[in-house]
Amino acid sequence: MNRLKKTLTLFYFMLIFFGIVYFYMYLINSSPEYPVLKERFGVIGLSLIGFFLLASAVICQVIFHELGHLIIALLSGYDFVMFRIGSIALVKTDEGFKFGKFHIPGTGGQALLYPGGKSYEDYRYKLYMYGGVISNILVALVCFLILISVKSLLLQIFLFFMTALGIIFSLTNGIPISEQIVNDAMNAKLMDKYKEYRVFTKYTLKASKYYVNAKSLKDFDDDEIRYLIDTKAEFAEMDILKGDYYGEKGDFKKAELYYKEALSKSFLSGEIQKNATINELIYIFALRGDEEEFKKYYTFDFRNILTKVLSKMINGFHSRYAIAKLIDKNDSVADVIKKQFDKYKKNYIFKAQVDDVEKKIQLVDDKSYATEELQ
Repeated sequence: MNRLKKTLTLFYFMLIFFGIVYFYMYLINSSPEYPVLKERFGVIGLSLIGFFLLASAVICQVIFHELGHLIIALLSGYDFVMFRIGSIALVKTDEGFKFGKFHIPGTGGQALLYPGGKSYEDYRYKLYMYGGVISNILVALVCFLILISVKSLLLQIFLFFMTALGIIFSLTNGIPISEQIVNDAMNAKLMDKYKEYRVFTKYTLKASKYYVNAKSLKDFDDDEIRYLIDTKAEFAEMDILKGDYYGEKGDFKKAELYYKEALSKSFLSGEIQKNATINELIYIFALRGDEEEFKKYYTFDFRNILTKVLSKMINGFHSRYAIAKLIDKNDSVADVIKKQFDKYKKNYIFKAQVDDVEKKIQLVDDKSYATEELQ
């Protein structure tokens, strides 16, 4: 059934793509301005202008999408945490607004806001989740109305791209999709269906608010920690939070138990979350020197994800460092990873995560030095 759904989705998007190409060619060939522009800029020059207008439209629609989330969330009483386009992020800390860097592979932007309130189960979230889709639809409609009334071909092309991309963005975020990460519509669907996922989402949003201020899960109120630990989880996400909590405290035995428990359950939040969980276990096993458990989880597929995805995120530094230093015994590779991390952390917005990775890297160094002394 999932394969059929994916095939139909691909088919629909191909129809949309060919429809866009057809309309684009019609727009150009029917314009009396096209021969003049072709004569002035040449085919190559005109193609480069077209690519520039397309890239500009993509950036604009990403900005409008995230602004949709931001504006609706603020109107709903959410607290601002972060607004990101590409890897450039504006964050609000206790000291004020700051610019930094943060990126999740496969995403063009992000608007993180925290709903506030005491309840982790009942809070307003639908408009926040669909804010980007609403914004893209409205922008696409406005651009189309302007498109049919202007004469300039280059402006028409830009407005056409804005209209087409607005439709595409609306569909790719308005239809529930879950692959490496879940999209806006899938998040809303899961939050509608599962109380547990609503709780998980609010915990992660609050954690983000804490992380930018160098605080973490272990700094949550006692009642919140008790609620987290006592919650019987049907799905993986709550157990991941429990594992993260104990991992931040340095209690890797309990962290391991919860991460393994998470891997025995279904993941609602996508494949990246699952592989990030395996990543933490890999670190624990490397630190402990448990080669049998390490080999069990350090599969070809995971190595691929670690290299292509997690290595671009802060999650990938301490695990790769532990592998290089303690498993492969390759100090030169470990030194390169440490230098990469030192560069990466300078403008990274979630300071608590930086502190956590630094502690984990230090534990690897301590273990390595202790092993050398025994030898």
